[in-house]
Amino acid sequence: MIVKTYTGHTATAAMNQARLELGDEAIVLATRPATDSSGQTVTEVTVCLPQPSAAQTSVALHRDDVSDHATPTKTAPADASVPVLSPTEPTESEEEVVFAPDETELYSEAPTWLPHYTKLNNKVESILKALQGFQPGESTDPEVAHLMSLLADADLPMSVVSSLLNDTAEIAPHLSPHERIRTTVQNLISPVLTFDGGERIMVIGPSGAGKTTVLGKLAAQLVVGDSLPTRFASLDQNKVGAVDEIHAYADLLGGEVIDVELCHALTPRDVVLIDTPGLPSDSNDLMRLIRQRKALKPTAVVFVFPATMRALDLMDQLDRAQALAPTHVAMTMTDLTPRWGNILVAAEAERRPLVWLSEGPTSRGKLYRPDLTTLMAHMVREDESDA
Repeated sequence: MIVKTYTGHTATAAMNQARLELGDEAIVLATRPATDSSGQTVTEVTVCLPQPSAAQTSVALHRDDVSDHATPTKTAPADASVPVLSPTEPTESEEEVVFAPDETELYSEAPTWLPHYTKLNNKVESILKALQGFQPGESTDPEVAHLMSLLADADLPMSVVSSLLNDTAEIAPHLSPHERIRTTVQNLISPVLTFDGGERIMVIGPSGAGKTTVLGKLAAQLVVGDSLPTRFASLDQNKVGAVDEIHAYADLLGGEVIDVELCHALTPRDVVLIDTPGLPSDSNDLMRLIRQRKALKPTAVVFVFPATMRALDLMDQLDRAQALAPTHVAMTMTDLTPRWGNILVAAEAERRPLVWLSEGPTSRGKLYRPDLTTLMAHMVREDESDA
């Protein structure tokens, strides 16, 4: 593990310097104000890289901890081929490679290839981490090591952890890594979702996720709790017994199953709940579902996924779901596993609020509102932590 501190006139400048040297997988541990040798106010950013490559270790050990913005750069010789970053001309391009002359003096010649190689190496290692998972216990920082171990146990890929921590570091740099995860979870909880007559709610998601069960539980709340006339419609022609299951819910609640073509002809008081088949892998079937979604114009599209689904499989399903523009996410089968890391996977991929939690189809027929305490207990065992 590499732990290193960078300085810059702003936190962003220091973090850009860290990412240039260590790559996008670097995790921000702390940010604080400081004063440089000339008395100017700068920002210090301390980062760590849990699994550095050989190239990253070499660069980190042999390059000075200098800031692009906090340390004046020397004037490059006229024939120098290496661009110099001026303190008054910061770059925002991640592709532009910048070396100060005093840094290149560490090498026999300017290694213009090294940052490009390092960045490519970072991307390859990021893919490998996502495929192989993180091996906990490699961090020398106790808090980071403990947090990563808990999240790895919750089936959360470390590439997602790094992205979440870095995203929140710029927004709330004063928070610890654990507090940043807590803030992320708090922000992904949806406000109470209410429906009025005339609205259409569509559920999408992988096969076997419990989409129909979610619709049945939602219908019970709308009919019993809100006294709203509820109709069912189904686009699922693939699942054996799908129509029978919808009819069973309609009979139980005094509702009606209608043809999807009639959704636009209902009274303004009717709420229509639309079931769909599992997200198809065939592109033609997916395009058909996209066209149906556009024609029905649902007011809410809820992506439903089971807590038991592996994180990498969920990421594949989320990629397919993007074309259907989900507005919310819901997690089912919460009683079948204590590991709820998939919530953060869905939040990172879709940036959509978590609206409902649901147990398995044989459990109590109710949709639950997510709460921060319950979510944190199932992701980082907050009751066991020091936070």
